[in-house]
Order: sequence, then structure tokens, then C-alpha cells
Amino acid sequence: MLQPSNTKYRKIHRVSLKQSEKNGSLVFGIYGLKSLENGILNSKELFAGRMAIKRGLKKSGSTWLRVYPDICVTSKKSGGRMGKGKGVVTGWVCGVSRGQMIYELAGIPKELAYKVLGIVGSKLSVKTKVVILKE
Repeated sequence: MLQPSNTKYRKIHRVSLKQSEKNGSLVFGIYGLKSLENGILNSKELFAGRMAIKRGLKKSGSTWLRVYPDICVTSKKSGGRMGKGKGVVTGWVCGVSRGQMIYELAGIPKELAYKVLGIVGSKLSVKTKVVILKE
């Protein structure tokens, strides 16, 4: 799974996402998957998307992951009493704002890019759309 190798602090406060991305444009590739709403993506969703891209491209083209899960999520055991500090780290997430680019692809045909990014978009918990770099 995707997670940082080390962090400055073990546990952090919860994040709030209310702003939109100012410059959500393609930087590396020709095709991209753009978020249409604010949300939180966990490492399992991003990893599943990466595996779908890997299977769909079959060793052709290039791919870039533009977001990375660097925020830890904690939880306490069910039935535990109040107090006694924050719970243990159970996973990693990243915040995605409206208009932010999540994945980028290059070096493949247009039809294949639409097909693969459509599959990846269905695996994420936020609404997405496929965008193309204007020639």
C-alpha cells in the first residue's frame, strides 16, 4: 500500500477541504483524471487505480500519480471508554480538492486512455472526469 516512510509527527489533526484547486491542469501527461468535488482518497483506492492502469496499459505508455496519501487516520477500538488518548494509526489518506488532477497518462491512444481512466474513476470515492491536453 501507499504510505510515507517517515513523518515529522506520528498523528495529526483531521483535515478540512473547502477550497478548490486554482491550477488543476495537466503537467506531465496528455490525458488526466480530474476531481470534480472535494473529498478524501485512501491509499487502497489510489493503489487499486494504479493497478487498473498497469493492467490496462500492458507495459506501454507512462503514468503519474499526482496525489499521495500522507495523512494518517486513527481509530480506537469499539467499546472503548472515553479518554486515554488518540487511537492507533489504521490507514493513510490524502485530501483532494475540486479541480485537482489525480492521475496523468501519456504515450497511448486516445481510446485506450478514455477506457482506462474510466475504470480508474469508478474505483475512486470522488466524482471524476477525463481531460485531454489541448494541442
